[in-house]
Amino acid sequence: MKTKTIITIATTLLSVSTLAVALEEAPSVKGTDAFYMGISAGTSYGRDVCDGLLTCDDSDTGFKVYGGYQFTPVWGVEAFYTDLGEFTGSSLVSVYPQFLSVSANASASGMGAVATASWPIGDSFALFSKLGFLYWSVESSASGGGYAVSIDDDGFGLALGLGARYSFTDNFGVRAGWDWYTVGDDSTTGESDVDLFSAGIFVSF
Repeated sequence: MKTKTIITIATTLLSVSTLAVALEEAPSVKGTDAFYMGISAGTSYGRDVCDGLLTCDDSDTGFKVYGGYQFTPVWGVEAFYTDLGEFTGSSLVSVYPQFLSVSANASASGMGAVATASWPIGDSFALFSKLGFLYWSVESSASGGGYAVSIDDDGFGLALGLGARYSFTDNFGVRAGWDWYTVGDDSTTGESDVDLFSAGIFVSF
């Protein structure tokens, strides 16, 4: 985990979120003061998964399902499950007197919760930020030279994001955004920052 990066991003989000206090008197936004749920899909990127590998595919299809409650046009909470896909790569390992080709892959998923702060623009459109935690699960494996090994681990990481939503009616809308998660452990599966860029639909009720 890049501690300085995390602190900088988290501090920026928290600082910007304080500006939302001034919006508490904003006009009512469609879909607020209500429960909501949705699904989004897109592309995930593992920022550090290619370190030390000769070949690597650090992107895959990812998705998330979520549900939450918008207390006011500004403040809300949200719980989610996300599947960040699988990342693969290969490298050469020196095993005297030869080099062996080793292939590796890792998949990540998790569930978590975030607090949300929104910036309404009119009665249908809003920008939002999120900050909370992810309980991640990582499954990794490597094979080569007739041998195979696998390591699975789980733990807590940071979850944050930025996005925008548009409500067509009081009960239906679309949402797009960027989510950033820290997953894995340096001592077991390896640690990585994973970005998820996704878009999808939500319903309010």
